[in-house]
Amino acid sequence: MLPVEIEGLAKGLSFAGHSLVLKTSFHVSLLCIKNLPSTQGQAIEKKILNLLDLYLENHSISFSGFTGEIREVKDEKDGRYSLVAMVHVRGLKEFFDLLRKDMFLEVDDQPTHITLYTLGLNKGIGVNNAKTFNALTCEVYGLEIVMIKKILDMQTI
Repeated sequence: MLPVEIEGLAKGLSFAGHSLVLKTSFHVSLLCIKNLPSTQGQAIEKKILNLLDLYLENHSISFSGFTGEIREVKDEKDGRYSLVAMVHVRGLKEFFDLLRKDMFLEVDDQPTHITLYTLGLNKGIGVNNAKTFNALTCEVYGLEIVMIKKILDMQTI
């Protein structure tokens, strides 16, 4: 997880027929190990974390800004709904390239986003790969979204 500070957003939001609640803290999920395709079981988690530690000795992974895209995430099976802001994360793509090369894992780059609003307090959906992300999300528009974008544009990095 990469913590991110965001200030100025409304505590609640009515959007697309949903009463949404602002999350109490914000982060970018960098990697969801449990969803990685592997036959190595729990051993793979330790190897990936060791590789990440080695990578971070000479590189950094850091939040570098919002893309300007807001997406809704719908998980109808679990009855969850949220709004996320797409973000840029410096150094993450290079780590995924290293992960694919050194560990021979077939893994997509993480769809980097920050969950802003959820249908229930802090009840995100956990979209951790490109296939699921594309299936559950779509870009949204509207006056509320314009206001969110303006506030996000004013955030300092």
